[in-house]
Amino acid sequence: MRETVIVGTGDFRQALGSVRVHASTDKEDPTHHRIRLQFGRQHLTVSATDRYTGALAIVSLWGDPPPGGHGLAAVELLPDDVGKLLAIFKGGKGTQGDGITPEQLLRLEVLPDRLRITDCSGMIDGRALQLPRLSAEQSASFAVVKLIEQMQRSQATNLDEITVTGEFIGRFREAAKTYGAALKFEGHGTGALFARCGESFLGYCTARELDRHRAARASEYSRDWSYRLPGLLDEANQIENNVFTVSGEP
Repeated sequence: MRETVIVGTGDFRQALGSVRVHASTDKEDPTHHRIRLQFGRQHLTVSATDRYTGALAIVSLWGDPPPGGHGLAAVELLPDDVGKLLAIFKGGKGTQGDGITPEQLLRLEVLPDRLRITDCSGMIDGRALQLPRLSAEQSASFAVVKLIEQMQRSQATNLDEITVTGEFIGRFREAAKTYGAALKFEGHGTGALFARCGESFLGYCTARELDRHRAARASEYSRDWSYRLPGLLDEANQIENNVFTVSGEP
């Protein structure tokens, strides 16, 4: 089956840029060292995970659908190949608004063993790139959409505390930068943080489980701060009062 869709260059770049940082960087882990493009009826969905964080972003489809509507397909690419795509097809703004066709467009053609991307912004086709498709048999990418759908359906919970690594939480900075929107995090009973950014991006970050020794040290650090902060506040107040006293002197 040969599926063809047209997407906005900027919209597509936003999705790829915000999601690819969640793919595993370990080339010896073919299950997670990949990025998935899911061709749907109304959107193209980009997703990736490395077990610890995961994300998906949607891309609007443009142009008239074929008779019977767009077909369903999935294409999985290597992160390095996605990097080539981003390096070649630059420019284009993100979402323009409802019903406003982007000025720069890309045509994506799903072929049996590859994905062909062509700049179709003008009257004549521009640059084109063909990328090899990965076998989906070893893929874990389907789990991203499944898990995020479950989290979206469930209710957010108030977590007393949750521990995550700076590296994992920092990956969501790319979505905030790419979409120019604030990040919203929600706690869920699964022990994970659910991330939202704008109207097109969702993701998650799994909690880090501390062993008994590290958990005890974290509790000790918290108690130390409880003792330390009142003194710091008292010193700050004294300095502030002295500043006003000195500045008020003739």
